[in-house]
Amino acid sequence: MLWRSLLALIVAAHVALPTRAHAAEVTLSSMISAIQLALLDAQVALDDNQMLPLSTVEVELNVVNRLEVDGRVGFWIVKLGAVRENSVTSNVRMVLTPPSADAAESTSAADELIRSVLASAIFEGAAARCFAMGGQPPLEATAFVIMLEFALVESANGEVSVAVPPIDTGAGGTVSGSELQRITLIFGA
Repeated sequence: MLWRSLLALIVAAHVALPTRAHAAEVTLSSMISAIQLALLDAQVALDDNQMLPLSTVEVELNVVNRLEVDGRVGFWIVKLGAVRENSVTSNVRMVLTPPSADAAESTSAADELIRSVLASAIFEGAAARCFAMGGQPPLEATAFVIMLEFALVESANGEVSVAVPPIDTGAGGTVSGSELQRITLIFGA
């Protein structure tokens, strides 16, 4: 019975995903804010469905360093196919403890599309573990880790959307590792 309600939630989550793109530049701080709220959304959904919560999240983001007009260094998330002239690509890695399901939601202006896609992916991965445990014969997961890769894709009109592999680059192009963002989700009791 649990798997049917989970399947319904997964279908509803995919139907509810926003499809419109948004502003072309994604700063490091706005990406972290979106991840923070996606983790909160996922923790609430996991708690509501009595699923194993996230215990640790490792975020690895590829960023472009750019010297801004005011002399500060800005960090911008690498987009798929972006030209990186006059800039330096760096890697930002953070190990985070996700918020608890009862944490107060931030009022930050997080990117809703990124937040929604990430929260949906986290929940769907956790649901797969429940399906395995509820099957015959049941499979117990002694470790449960999801490595989620995604890219930010800029359209011809300059708007950005989220893409998850496999990514169609058109004309047989390939996606390099420096264009992918990675989040490792570790579930625990």
